[in-house]
Amino acid sequence: MRLQLQIHEVRRTAWASQTRLADGVLEIDCEALRAALLGDTRLTSVDLELVQPGESCRVLPVFDILEPRCKIEPAGADFPGVLGPVRSVGMGITRVLRGAAVTILNPDVNPDTLVPGRLPALDLSGSPLPGVQVAEANRYASLAHVVVIPRFARGLPANDRLLALRNACLRAAAWLAREPSPGEPAAEETYELTPCDHDLPRVAYVYQMHSHQRPTVPGEPLLYGDNCRYLLPTAIHPNELLDGALLRSYQTTTVQTYAIQNHATVLDLYRRHGRELSFAGVVVAVANQLPEEKQRATILAANIVRWGLQAQGAVFTKAPGGAANVDMAMVAARCEELGVRTSVMVSESSGDDPADSFMLFNYPALNAVVGIEPGPTASLPAVERVVAPSAALAERFQGEMPHGAFDNLGVRDYLGGGRVAPVLY
Repeated sequence: MRLQLQIHEVRRTAWASQTRLADGVLEIDCEALRAALLGDTRLTSVDLELVQPGESCRVLPVFDILEPRCKIEPAGADFPGVLGPVRSVGMGITRVLRGAAVTILNPDVNPDTLVPGRLPALDLSGSPLPGVQVAEANRYASLAHVVVIPRFARGLPANDRLLALRNACLRAAAWLAREPSPGEPAAEETYELTPCDHDLPRVAYVYQMHSHQRPTVPGEPLLYGDNCRYLLPTAIHPNELLDGALLRSYQTTTVQTYAIQNHATVLDLYRRHGRELSFAGVVVAVANQLPEEKQRATILAANIVRWGLQAQGAVFTKAPGGAANVDMAMVAARCEELGVRTSVMVSESSGDDPADSFMLFNYPALNAVVGIEPGPTASLPAVERVVAPSAALAERFQGEMPHGAFDNLGVRDYLGGGRVAPVLY
């Protein structure tokens, strides 16, 4: 399976009479984009805003962030199972607008639940850590954002409203990548699990993509359009993760689809493939609710890693939530019993002590643990502009506010792509 990404660089965005990309400027026909989104009859109107890299701006409440991408070959395979029929991705040619992002806001969020320090917000100018430039700490601060604020038809059920949000951000991402004629790409990236030296250790990646601690709802698309309520551990090609087969869940605001499209662990294993290791493949799984589900998933995932992928080592990441630690640890411990050396990433603090997450499991064999814990609360400065679904909400969060350093979207990355991390001594 060979995937080729054609990279087109975007430095800033602007409204224009037609959509085109030239000299790093993505000019967008606002009315044409709005018309494309209003093809979904669940929406009555759509507000669109542009936010430039480093602008003194705060965007909230964020539902999801995506990188604009579209399939060139095979055509019509954008986000399969959601925008169109279920079709295989991870192969062919995909156009990428690197440096741009589609950020969609959720107008349904109850303002009373928005608390500074626990806010699904994107801050493009305020650094979450003292002495650190915002662009160094936040992967989204250097992007040009097209912000989508949809308005729903009256009486639309809650699940349909969430699906309409999901469709709007995917439609916008695919439309922005397809509509311009950008010419030759600035770069091309090719991803393929090529044969390599048999003496290199085979390393698999076990991706816990969701925790049913926060259950999915009927019709919620995660993997090829399925809500994964009864997903058993499944081996997939890493290219499928990079190419739109998998989306973040509705409730997991701390993970964005952009991070999956640019999956840090997958990309790092690819960089090492053929040099330090042989990338054996990916196993996707969920954190389950019932004991028998956990045991079944543990057996299947470990067997796939050891006997299916014939891996000698495995890297694990987990979904947000404390309960997800247990499922990840059970599979990793079983892999160790089968002779597979493991490394796990723990990225949730369950109490005041940031080491509490490591206490959610106790397997002596799991001694290669990487922690990404919440950082200290920082004070983000007042901004000149807030993009929000209402003027009242924008005014409320325009001033200086405390904010958990790792809760600012783009700082923490459960998939290994964070730019800052604390060290416990």
